[in-house]
Amino acid sequence: MESLFYTEANRAQEQGRDAKVEGGQDDLAKAASDSIDQIKTLAGQATTLYKSAGGDVASIRSELEAIDEQRQEVMRGFLRQAKSVRGW
Repeated sequence: MESLFYTEANRAQEQGRDAKVEGGQDDLAKAASDSIDQIKTLAGQATTLYKSAGGDVASIRSELEAIDEQRQEVMRGFLRQAKSVRGW
């Protein structure tokens, strides 16, 4: 799923840049950027959590799993939107 997410997000962003050049706006490109920003934020939270635990993953496993679930939901949400727009 992660590979598909990044492939489609990159594709949407490229199409969004093309749309801006042509004077339009691509909502899917904005959704891709927003999703990537959310994933970066979640990655930052995981890193901060890991550092605060002194690298003891076992003590923060449930929090890391919750962050991973949120990350996956962000990806699924974007892919649902891409499916709707592109008519897969």
